[in-house]
Amino acid sequence: MSATAVNANFTDAGSEITGSLARDGQSSMSGQFKAADGTEALPGITFGTDTNTGFRRATADEMRWVTGGTDRFYIDSVGKAFQLGALEVTGTTSISNGLVI
Repeated sequence: MSATAVNANFTDAGSEITGSLARDGQSSMSGQFKAADGTEALPGITFGTDTNTGFRRATADEMRWVTGGTDRFYIDSVGKAFQLGALEVTGTTSISNGLVI
């Protein structure tokens, strides 16, 4: 077997292996992580065993947190945060300007 012949036939495979990302976390990305926008039912960033929970982009410059296939919280394009549905707070919560609830 000739190394020259093998290298000529598998250059493309070598390039793909070089550009791959280890699934076990042993390497890091050198560019942006680009996910699909997703939907409430199937967020663009989700979990292997819980595919209706994660993060999605509903519109430009907006990030939504999804659990159980339902939007629960989001931050809009100007930085305002919105809680969707019931909110239960336990313990002490501090809010900007020193207000403590």
